[in-house]
Amino acid sequence: MLALIMLINFFFMDDFFLFYNKYTIIKISKEYSNNQIYNKTHNAIKDLEIRTGGSALIFTPDNKLIFGRVSKDNSKYITPEELEIIKDKASSNIKDGYFFVSHEETFLEQKIIYGYILNNGDLLIINKPMGIFREVQQVFLLFLTIITLVIYILAFIIIIFMASLISRPIVTLKDAAEKIASLDFTGALKEEGDDEIGELYVSVNKMSKELSNNINALNESNSKLEKELSREKNLENMRRRFVSDVSHELKNPISVILGYADGLQRGLPKTKEDINYYVQVILDEGIRMNGLIKDLLDLSSYESGSFTLVKEDILLNELLETCINKFEYLSDEKFIKVDVYAEENCLIQGDSLRIGQVIINLLSNAFKYVDEKGNIVINLKRTSNKVTLTICNTGLLIPETELENIWNSFYQVDTVKDGNGLGLSIVKSIVTLHNGQIKAYVESNMNCFQVIF
Repeated sequence: MLALIMLINFFFMDDFFLFYNKYTIIKISKEYSNNQIYNKTHNAIKDLEIRTGGSALIFTPDNKLIFGRVSKDNSKYITPEELEIIKDKASSNIKDGYFFVSHEETFLEQKIIYGYILNNGDLLIINKPMGIFREVQQVFLLFLTIITLVIYILAFIIIIFMASLISRPIVTLKDAAEKIASLDFTGALKEEGDDEIGELYVSVNKMSKELSNNINALNESNSKLEKELSREKNLENMRRRFVSDVSHELKNPISVILGYADGLQRGLPKTKEDINYYVQVILDEGIRMNGLIKDLLDLSSYESGSFTLVKEDILLNELLETCINKFEYLSDEKFIKVDVYAEENCLIQGDSLRIGQVIINLLSNAFKYVDEKGNIVINLKRTSNKVTLTICNTGLLIPETELENIWNSFYQVDTVKDGNGLGLSIVKSIVTLHNGQIKAYVESNMNCFQVIF
């Protein structure tokens, strides 16, 4: 900002100063000329000098000085030749007079000279030095520089203090989230304060307790299941898939929680609204994770068709926007360009939790395999009585021979990437339960996944 002001001052201030003085001097001179008693009193002339900031000289038509005093050794001195030039120029422009700047060696020695023919024929000359303007200008810039530096220093101190104040509870929260991510539910957070962080502590403790209970319940269920699976070999395969589904479904929300907790620690949200949004995302993911754990027992019944969907009206465009926002931090980290083309009022009937799970898994897959500084294109549109969602990403293209295999459980095109190969099989099962269609294809050098509800 300071640099901009200095540039403006360097390139435009001189011109503005001359323009403003020209306008002011001409205006005041005309007012003085129109004053019927100007030639009877010197008070009006003194007032003119005060208002213009210059010195006034008045000459009769025969060049006799009737107001002001000049000598060759002061700044008011005007040679007879200069006087004739000023009078000729002013006479040729009766309306506005003659305005010019003397050409001296330095700006401090320059002066504004203005000649104007009064109503009675006398010549008014106003002489205004420009040195005072430059002095004021330099003092102003020095003052502005000092004030700006002081403000920057104070702002830096305040930012450091606030960052330290804010980061302490966030570091504690991040440590707790990492323990939960490793399924360690010991050591509850100390609940204190009524602000958003305090509420988040309460929610994390509640989530940790519920997760612990649910994991214990799952462990008990697994123990019973292991006894039953010992009788039949096929049931053993079902148990393995169930445990893998639990791990896969827990990973995404925990990753989002860790990502936003890390963002809070690093101070990425600057406003209270942004902090509240980060906190809300963490709470939402915790609630979603808790719900997923409870419902994963039913997930094993997808393929058998016995799973019961809780159907309701869903605005898919709003659900899509909510899901996309949860991956914003990933797009920033990998410098990914995300293009979204979503129509309004894309209403469908379905289980909002399961449809959200489909979108989250497809987005997670796109962000996982997109290349550095790559592109993700998301398109949502209504055609007739159907709604079509397409998610495409650049990166390593899926071979055409593998497009059908990606829906198989545990299958991965790129085994280097993290994952267990269950995500797309779960997606296909949910879409099938909704009587929808899903397909994968390669188009315009992008991997595309299209779902039709």
